[in-house]
Amino acid sequence: MLLGSDAAKISSGALGCTFESMAYNASIGGSPIKLYDTSGLNEGTKGAVPAKTAIINLYKLIRNMDSGVSLLVYCIRGPRIEDTTVNNYKMFYEAFCQKNVPIVVVINGLENEENLDDWWGANKEVFESYGMHFAGHACVVSTKGKKKDTGKYSFEEEYEESRKTVQKLIGDHQLGIPWRMERNIWFVTVVKSAWNWLALLFGLPKVVLSSVLYFALRMTGITEEEALETTNSVERELK
Repeated sequence: MLLGSDAAKISSGALGCTFESMAYNASIGGSPIKLYDTSGLNEGTKGAVPAKTAIINLYKLIRNMDSGVSLLVYCIRGPRIEDTTVNNYKMFYEAFCQKNVPIVVVINGLENEENLDDWWGANKEVFESYGMHFAGHACVVSTKGKKKDTGKYSFEEEYEESRKTVQKLIGDHQLGIPWRMERNIWFVTVVKSAWNWLALLFGLPKVVLSSVLYFALRMTGITEEEALETTNSVERELK
């Protein structure tokens, strides 16, 4: 919708099709931006991407994003809020970006609603009851629909209006100065790694090299030991 072409792979199946983060160049209001279509977490009943793998990929993406992050756009298909809906919100906004980046929500799949904005008015409190608060919102039609005998699509006008709405949402809420994830100082990483080596020899508790990734992994129910070992393995790989 934002690119004005079928550049991004989409799916209507039970499982999502976004296996890794993909970057797309776009323009909003004459200003160039880069959009990242990120890995899905626990999509459908089983998920297209194992949660652990998706979390690691997302952490690597944000950690290595030298240009920083200006805005989180959370796309949710109406009308239900599931456990994964809340977990994904916490994963991106609270764990990875530590509430330093504004987050907006785009509710799609509302082709059968007479007034799109009425949907948000009726459901806003439900999101807030789950602790999900957004800097802005957009309720949209995400497909042009079927082609009619006239040559036009059934939701063509609504689709174009939705595109403008999402563009304005992004333009209004993105940070002027992008936020960057803080990386461990080299010396601190060396000291922590040395401690873990001694801990292995003397049976002492290990320390985690990245509290951000560790917290994100623990949110999905991964054990303390596995989260610690996975986190430290990823950090050693990135150094």
